[in-house]
Amino acid sequence: MKIHLVIIQPAGYIHSLGFLDSARFLRYQFRRLGYEATIGKNRALPDAINIVFGAHLGFPESWERDCTCVIFNQEQLGAGGAALPPAYMELLRRSHVLDYDAANMPAYGDEGEKSGLLRAVAPLLCAPYLHNANGAMELEDRPIDLLFIGSMNQARQQLISRIESCGVAVSHFDHPMYGPERDHYVSQSKAVLNIPFYESTRFEQTRVFNSLSVGTPVVSLRRPNLIVDQAFERAVHWFEDEGLENFFALKFNTDEWFRLSREYLTHWRVNDGYSSYQALAQKLIQLAKHTAMAFGHCGADKIESITLESKPRVITRLNLSPERGYRPEWVNAGAVDSGSFKDIILDLDSLKSSTQIIFGSDPGVRYALIKGELTKVYLFCHHGGLPSPSRLMAILDFLAPQGSLIMDVSLGVFPSMDQRPNLAFAMSEGQVRLLLDEILRLDCRDNKLALSSCELTNNSVAIDFGEVWLGRFTLTNSSRTPRERVLARMVRDDFSGLPEDT
Repeated sequence: MKIHLVIIQPAGYIHSLGFLDSARFLRYQFRRLGYEATIGKNRALPDAINIVFGAHLGFPESWERDCTCVIFNQEQLGAGGAALPPAYMELLRRSHVLDYDAANMPAYGDEGEKSGLLRAVAPLLCAPYLHNANGAMELEDRPIDLLFIGSMNQARQQLISRIESCGVAVSHFDHPMYGPERDHYVSQSKAVLNIPFYESTRFEQTRVFNSLSVGTPVVSLRRPNLIVDQAFERAVHWFEDEGLENFFALKFNTDEWFRLSREYLTHWRVNDGYSSYQALAQKLIQLAKHTAMAFGHCGADKIESITLESKPRVITRLNLSPERGYRPEWVNAGAVDSGSFKDIILDLDSLKSSTQIIFGSDPGVRYALIKGELTKVYLFCHHGGLPSPSRLMAILDFLAPQGSLIMDVSLGVFPSMDQRPNLAFAMSEGQVRLLLDEILRLDCRDNKLALSSCELTNNSVAIDFGEVWLGRFTLTNSSRTPRERVLARMVRDDFSGLPEDT
């Protein structure tokens, strides 16, 4: 059995990195049980059980048809929980689901197993690979008193102000921080502060399990009726709203508090989750067997033989720049040495025949690139460098009527949002128009690439120096006007292919 842990990340959405902690923990658990487990972004594998994180950010419809997917719900559902799209709740109702907390299940139908759907709890417990990952440091010697991790709202800010009035310095990040880079600061902290964001009764396992596993105590506000797993009950320092000042003024950072912290951390390391994931693995094996029977195959060799006999998938949306982000529901094509995830290896400059049959990177999957079938193509141009006329003409060959090429052109980095690269954008637009004019001169076909829209946009990827700006140009496969055909005859030596008059 192969497990693939998929993180959904819309372009430039940094908060998807928050799913890395859970994905790493599940990868560790399945690998220790002897199964192949991998982590990827925006790409489900047809020959694996795909456990999908962040499905509320967008779940490709084709994955339900072509892959075996299990949704990992990491959101707080039900009364007092997160406001989530109805489409996500419906997805949970009809899908196999793993949840970090059984209390979430009634919100999407905890009786799904009666319909043959997997419903299981995947607790987030001790991650021994994180212990002392950044070097051991005694709690008393750590430079950060109390570290708060998470987005700030008014309720959290008020609690932090009350804590600081007790003489405790509370540190927090001024920009999103995730993964090993965040864990470095966690390991430098005497404790991590957990303040629930929602009013629900679920406990934030996803934040707390990682900090405890790094070897840093956690101090958490306990709200009324909070549901807490026993592993966390005995590993976390709890305080209530009315007892906040007493806890931080008289108990926090005392010799007794440090002694208890070491005791709690020792207890925490016993909760490795082995038995839970051993049972979960058996359920996933049954799911894999059921899926194999449903599709009529037993393994990758069968998948390949069946796929080779069936028709290849016709490519309608083609991403020629997967290094800028893998696009679900598209076919992602890159060069051999592109170093990015891709479905196929493709060089448009070498295409000549009307149909190209291409073997994909997944076992046995084939694709057909057929002239006139592409509805959308995406291409990124680095540092303002535009593609050659021959490359654009190759794309035009395969575009459907009114099909479009979306071309992002990098314009540069500017220090602030107030400094828009209007001149660079205008020059880039001029270069695009000159390129299209050159294609009209070189080519004598009846269709053309026409500039249907252009806009100046800033890339959401954060850079210390400033904002990355792009020019987005949409080129559409359009018919040439009679005037354009006449002008082409004027500039071409062969008069653009006169009739033979036979």
